[in-house]
Amino acid sequence: MLKVLIVDDDPKLLKMLQRTLIYENLTVFTASNGVEALPLVTTQQPDLIILDWMMPQMDGLTFIQRLRDQDNRTLVLMLTARDAIENRVEGLESGADDYLVKPFAPAELVARVHAILRRVENKPEQKKC
Repeated sequence: MLKVLIVDDDPKLLKMLQRTLIYENLTVFTASNGVEALPLVTTQQPDLIILDWMMPQMDGLTFIQRLRDQDNRTLVLMLTARDAIENRVEGLESGADDYLVKPFAPAELVARVHAILRRVENKPEQKKC
């Protein structure tokens, strides 16, 4: 079963996303900030990380930078309220594989998750830290 790590500081959103993705037959782990999430990346080895940008302790861009510095290529979907074109470009150029702005339609998020996870299913085993 494919695994998704959701990292967001909004507990209601975390719960909604968790329920939505479990309904899609995905294994879901959650963290409320980047500091909590880093060890989960190592222990759970998710196929996809859904990541907020603006969080306490460690923001989403710093989290991605830490992942990429460890040569971890886990796919990342940024899910954030930062909606300016400059923010989208910065998020994608920082290492995110996709970018979705809040508020969002759950159906669009699910479609994007499925599209991203198709890449995982069609790849040979990738290196994870």
